Amino acid sequence: MNIKRFSFLASILTIFCILASTQISNAQSTNSVEVLEIDSYSEHIKIGEFENYRWTIRNTALQNITYKITISVNEIEDGWSVTLSENEITLAPYQAHTIIANVTPLEGAKKSFNMTVIFTVYQDDAIVQIVAKNALTTLVIPKVKTEKKVLDMFSNPLPSPLNNDIGVFLLDILSWLGIAALVTGIIIPTIKAITRRTKTQLDDIFIRITTKPAIFLIFLYGLTQSLLVLDAYIPEWFLERLDNGYSTIAALVLAYVGYRLFKDIIIYYGKIFAKKTETKLDDILIPVFEKIGMVVIILFVIGTILNYFSIDLTMFVAGGVVTSMVIAFAAQETLSNFFAGIFILVDRPFKEGDWVILPGDEMCRVEKIGLRSTKFYRYYDNTIIALPNNKLMSEKIVNFSEPDDIAKVRAKVGVAYGTDLKLVEETLLSVAKACPHVIKEGPRAPSVWIDKMGDSSVDFTLLTYVNNRDNRWDAEKFLLLNIYNEFFKKGIEIPFPQRVIHIVNDEKKENAQKIEVKNIDVKTIETKKEDAKKIDKKI
Repeated sequence: MNIKRFSFLASILTIFCILASTQISNAQSTNSVEVLEIDSYSEHIKIGEFENYRWTIRNTALQNITYKITISVNEIEDGWSVTLSENEITLAPYQAHTIIANVTPLEGAKKSFNMTVIFTVYQDDAIVQIVAKNALTTLVIPKVKTEKKVLDMFSNPLPSPLNNDIGVFLLDILSWLGIAALVTGIIIPTIKAITRRTKTQLDDIFIRITTKPAIFLIFLYGLTQSLLVLDAYIPEWFLERLDNGYSTIAALVLAYVGYRLFKDIIIYYGKIFAKKTETKLDDILIPVFEKIGMVVIILFVIGTILNYFSIDLTMFVAGGVVTSMVIAFAAQETLSNFFAGIFILVDRPFKEGDWVILPGDEMCRVEKIGLRSTKFYRYYDNTIIALPNNKLMSEKIVNFSEPDDIAKVRAKVGVAYGTDLKLVEETLLSVAKACPHVIKEGPRAPSVWIDKMGDSSVDFTLLTYVNNRDNRWDAEKFLLLNIYNEFFKKGIEIPFPQRVIHIVNDEKKENAQKIEVKNIDVKTIETKKEDAKKIDKKI
């Protein structure tokens, strides 16, 4: 798979998804028309007052181009009124125009209104630019002196000097502590006792996950509500931040609870159900669903928290063509790893727990397949390594755990020439059948053959199959140890490599040649003397 090409296509797909799902974009897409901010865009007003926000629009095109611009307000909240000075203007080259947005709170208006004004630029009836501008208006509600009540229900029974807001605050704290103690000491143990009697484990899991977060939220809510009683002594800005802080912490706690329920109940029982079905599709989709669910929960929490702080989410979603392409290409590697992780989960070249050989002949166990990277346990040095998913998609990975968890174990041994080879074969098979981890029957029963006739030995190979890959090291140790012991008992020699070398002394060879020549010369002289004597006698 060409991962770079895939990354580029994924980036382009992301761009079109962003453009299709949004209706506005910021001014970064082009500078042909500028929308300038000339006022303060965060104001406080009271009921009966209004606030005007101004923006100056300027045509800065280098060419002689006239633009038509429409102005609109996105999602006006209930209780607020917005009036624009103009809804449509035409700008000639180098011309500027000011737009005024009048914001007025009505009866029943919410405490704040984050207005988004959309400037849509047209050229020849085609949209060429969209700009979004924001203005935050906060409603100032006059404080009305009212009697504070304990838990907003009971009057303060304390005598002077605690018959005031401070006394209500102290009673609120004690009341919420009592409620937390009641929940912890009575209600939760009672619910646990009831759930123990049920056959299903769902209620037990639910109680275990939600107990501590519920107690924490009760205490946090009680503390926040108690501090609100002291509004006459605490600045309003602190109370606003206190309320936002409580909402943020509550959102995080609820997100944690939601994630635990999602993972420990929905995913857990989904995996159990998937194992019982014959189809493999659910086994593949559940891990993908788990990863996507985690991302959705995180995005939901971020959006909720931003909403608490009156941050307009459309500014994060909106983007022009240039901005979208920059983001897509900047996140190309991240998107590539994300989609590669999804494909690994769907295609399943390996799964968590499998033994694989990575590039570089590293044998590792797959620990966790993440959205960005996959973690492996490296056996020989007891370490965890992490590799990006896109690299794994383009590399050759050998999976030892597929198609099943049965592993091969070979034992090679050499015996001396002159050994009874039939005895060797019988001994090797008997050792293999004595190993508790070796499969002893069927097509994967132990087998022995002569590998080669070596320089110093006759080499044998014993092939066995281990019923569980985790036992391969124990099986190999058993085979080698017992082969040695059995060979020793039966007198089967495992030879050392050896060479036979003949050494010839040159000096002795030369002397031997001289002696031989001398002997030949003596015999020749004696023969000539005998011949001379015979001639003398004849004469």
